[in-house]
Amino acid sequence: MLKENPVILAPVIGLVVLGILISLARLGLIGGIALSIIRFLVYSILVAYTTLLLRKGVSSFTKAWEKVTALIITLIVIAIISAVFMLTIILIPVAIFLIPIAIIDEANISETIKRAFNFVAKHIKEVIVVVIVLLVIGIISYAATTLIARADPRIAGATTIISNTITETIYAYFTILATILYYIKTRGETTATKEIELPPPPPPPT
Repeated sequence: MLKENPVILAPVIGLVVLGILISLARLGLIGGIALSIIRFLVYSILVAYTTLLLRKGVSSFTKAWEKVTALIITLIVIAIISAVFMLTIILIPVAIFLIPIAIIDEANISETIKRAFNFVAKHIKEVIVVVIVLLVIGIISYAATTLIARADPRIAGATTIISNTITETIYAYFTILATILYYIKTRGETTATKEIELPPPPPPPT
């Protein structure tokens, strides 16, 4: 999906740039709050955009934004719950799927949480693999940039920017992955798979 639709990462790249500008401007708490709100919107749009591609083969940030604004109250509450779940560590697998389920199924808050728990329980092997890979890559990225910064404090600012960029890219990738995984596991074929033309069967032996 990323190969065929690289533009899908445009909002995340914009988010990274905005984070750098806020950091350079030293906006402190206000800047951090603003960035958190924008980050929530960006990842919600990312899920909605991916869902449109899967469901209709449509590539449109405008329609993705319309979907997010239509569900904004539910998504805000779900985002808060997801953040709390992330802090528990053990509920990280559930947290990853909350926003994708809220957007794909357009379910209410309680139903979204229920479906997230059920989905993780039913597909625990795939979900655990996703979470482990996500955590390992995140830890390696953080450790590498921290060691570089300590080795040469003069490039600490640059390594922080690199670390933030890597982190956002990784999180964006796994957000898309979680959306695709939930969609395919609950709905089967996507628009993309339906458009694939299979080769004709071989002729019967004579």
